[in-house]
Amino acid sequence: MTLQDRARQLQELRKAIPGDSSDPRDRLLLCMTDTLSEVCHKLWALEGTADALNESITECRDVLDLLFEDEEANPGDEDYFCDDEAAVYGIKCPECGAEFTVEESQLEEGFECPGCHTHLVQDKD
Repeated sequence: MTLQDRARQLQELRKAIPGDSSDPRDRLLLCMTDTLSEVCHKLWALEGTADALNESITECRDVLDLLFEDEEANPGDEDYFCDDEAAVYGIKCPECGAEFTVEESQLEEGFECPGCHTHLVQDKD
């Protein structure tokens, strides 16, 4: 017997108790029956929501499987970056505080600050 069936059975039994009963036991039984019935209905609704969410998750997994079916369809970082590109470094001029970028080859040769035109050389330390 499912939870929904039990809730229906409780509601049928509840009908046998007069609603205007002054007996505290009857009123307690009515209250408990109503509460259990409400809990059963809310649980049933939650189960339906969980089922819908599981279906959505399955659909998302299927789409992701299609998108990343092959490693070629999901390239790694190395496919996005070329080794031929020069490394670029951010520099802050110690004279004027200007911030700019230089390529790695300029670090060895020295470079000029675009703000104050001071010739700068990167320390080898």
